[in-house]
Amino acid sequence: MIGNDIVDLACAAEESDWQRKGWLQKLFTAAEEQLIFAAQQPRLMVWLLWSMKEAAYKIWNRESGLSRLMPLRFICTDVRLEDNAAYGTVVFEDQVYPTQSRITVDFVHTLALEQNNFGGMAVYINDTAETMAVPGYALFRDAKGLPFLQDKLTGGIRVVSLSHHGRFKAMVFPE
Repeated sequence: MIGNDIVDLACAAEESDWQRKGWLQKLFTAAEEQLIFAAQQPRLMVWLLWSMKEAAYKIWNRESGLSRLMPLRFICTDVRLEDNAAYGTVVFEDQVYPTQSRITVDFVHTLALEQNNFGGMAVYINDTAETMAVPGYALFRDAKGLPFLQDKLTGGIRVVSLSHHGRFKAMVFPE
């Protein structure tokens, strides 16, 4: 399974006051808060950790069929920043989700997987009003609202993860 999340940093700056009293405590553990305050760019660390939690949540949500807001139970660990990328792990109960993030001046995009195999993933990101499309595939949602891609020639189905925030949309699926 795969999950992804994208954060439009300009939109986040306008819409979320992460420094408001009590805001961080609702979303992040004490250890995660330490990462935020120790970071060279605390605001960026907030959105990196949030996107890691959301990407892992999308895997859990797809597998469980449950929809619950519980960010404190998705715990970010082993976070490493390298140039314009970040790597880490999100732990939820007995599940461990490796993450890989791309960081730009405009957005943070995180991909989470059930296993540490990021090499065969197709990642599409756009900042237009156009609908995301993959040549040769039709995007559809099942009865539960979960997204899939269907090969127009063979009828084969692939799991896909969608995300959007502000100006950006992201789609990720196994190649």
